[in-house]
Amino acid sequence: MAILYISHRMSDIRRLADRIVSMRDGRVSGLFQGPALDYSGAVRAMLGHEITEVDIAIPPPGPAMLEARGLQLKPEARPFDLHLHRNEVVAITGLVGSGKSALAAALFGLEPPVAGDLRLDGRPHRPARPAQAVAAGVFLAARDRLINAVVPGFDIRQNLTLPFIPRHAGPLGLMRGAA
Repeated sequence: MAILYISHRMSDIRRLADRIVSMRDGRVSGLFQGPALDYSGAVRAMLGHEITEVDIAIPPPGPAMLEARGLQLKPEARPFDLHLHRNEVVAITGLVGSGKSALAAALFGLEPPVAGDLRLDGRPHRPARPAQAVAAGVFLAARDRLINAVVPGFDIRQNLTLPFIPRHAGPLGLMRGAA
């Protein structure tokens, strides 16, 4: 048996790989094999430079984009406050049942919160359905596309395009041709 594992996650590659083939720009940029795999060499071959040679200028946090005040997602849960600012990347983590999926559902209009206020760019945000969330600029990538996708038979491109179809549809939902 042979397994071809395609990934950029070095933690997985460290656990699984006997050999590493790095690619960049559609070409093989490095081959690493042997008892002691050169992981940093594989990353260098993949990127074309050392990972530490990247100079990223992170802008300072801007104004609040999403604010939750006294938000309660489940009847038995305590309310909480959350403030996310422009230029921030925030990861919400927790065990199964911790409320992270309930927060996503509330932001995307799938389930209303039990209590509290949500504000998006300073305006109240309580979408009653996903279309309202999308109109406000909130999108959701399903946790498990095979189970939670908008249309399970569609690929990722088709599913991501669905919210934008009304912009390009004419009467009766038929797509308008190029003008």
